[in-house]
Amino acid sequence: MSHRIGVLLSGRGSNFEALADSIVAGRIPGAEIVLVVSNREDAPGLARAQSEEFRRAQFRRRGFRAKRMTGLS
Repeated sequence: MSHRIGVLLSGRGSNFEALADSIVAGRIPGAEIVLVVSNREDAPGLARAQSEEFRRAQFRRRGFRAKRMTGLS
């Protein structure tokens, strides 16, 4: 069974990093991170997501009502 995981982060991304490290080490069989989302464009956790080539998105909280998402890659 495959577990597709989306991660929400707003800062350093320490929980995301622990999760990613566990997946890479094989401690969570069948899991894959498919999306990393942050409300902060400068969140350090997004840099790791980019280096690992995870699909990622950043949104501006003020623009959220207008359903504007930026940085989807």
